[in-house]
Amino acid sequence: MATRQAAAKELLEALDKRPPEVKEALQAAVERGVLPPRASVWRRRRLVAATAAALDAAEHLGQDALHCPFVLVDEVTQLTEPAVLCCFHLARAQRALLVGDPRQLPPRAQHEPLQRSLLERLWEDGPASARVELSTQYRCHPEIAQLGSSLFYGGWLRSGVSAEERASGLGPGAPPLAVVLSEGSEVRAGQSYRHDDEAKLVAAWLRRALSCGKLGEADFGVVCLYRPQAEACARALASLGINGVTCATVDAFQGGEKEAIAVSCGRSTFSKGGDSFSGCPRRLNVALSRARRHLTVFGCEAFLAGHPIFSHVLAAAKEKGAAHPAQAVLGR
Repeated sequence: MATRQAAAKELLEALDKRPPEVKEALQAAVERGVLPPRASVWRRRRLVAATAAALDAAEHLGQDALHCPFVLVDEVTQLTEPAVLCCFHLARAQRALLVGDPRQLPPRAQHEPLQRSLLERLWEDGPASARVELSTQYRCHPEIAQLGSSLFYGGWLRSGVSAEERASGLGPGAPPLAVVLSEGSEVRAGQSYRHDDEAKLVAAWLRRALSCGKLGEADFGVVCLYRPQAEACARALASLGINGVTCATVDAFQGGEKEAIAVSCGRSTFSKGGDSFSGCPRRLNVALSRARRHLTVFGCEAFLAGHPIFSHVLAAAKEKGAAHPAQAVLGR
């Protein structure tokens, strides 16, 4: 069993990656002996919130420190079944509520059976009385939500927010859904892909979007299908002095949201039947559902038009007159 001192050391090492204002406050708490909490402190709490990883790593508390008869696990489809069962064991759970979306990304696991979450297994094999399917979303602008509903949920997903509640943050007339057609060609980056011209196009669009003044850098996110493309977008933004926009892969963005999202496909061609990664419906469901007000997809027209899912996004944007060539952003 890990000692409390060892846990404190691990916590201090982890703080090196935190912002200074967060690091200083937490470091002071560690030095005062407040963090990590002692087992006696845990026993007095009626409500405990923790990530699954943090709970699993809290060996210094001892087996009897936690006693939580009811456990709620959010985003449970991102966890392997053993990880969830470990949470139940450590919390000494008697009842549990599992919340997640089996139409989004599964747990990361090399062993294929572990890629099926506990929620999926219980949904298929458990009693109907123990299942409730939520049908109302409260994040996206209704137009964005309608696209996701038709593509991934059979059209039954409803919106609990109005268009007025998700009014434009990019100036009058800015559509909630748009497509920008990039130029140039993809290049291989190891086993992955990168599209440098598209990354520069994303950066140019973000500079113009920020000039509207209604949204700040922290309100934007760049979601990429491939890690090298996310890195290319981050470099392109940094070259323009934009350092506060999150650039990450779809997998890293699951569970997150931003007021405005730019999806960078990073591809110029689509090989039917040969690219299960960029064609994965679960991955694209996540990518297209992170935006609250504005979703802008960047991709070469050949890739988008040939893609089984992005082709519908392109068609929807064209129907609204919101599909634009790269020149419209670059000003050429």
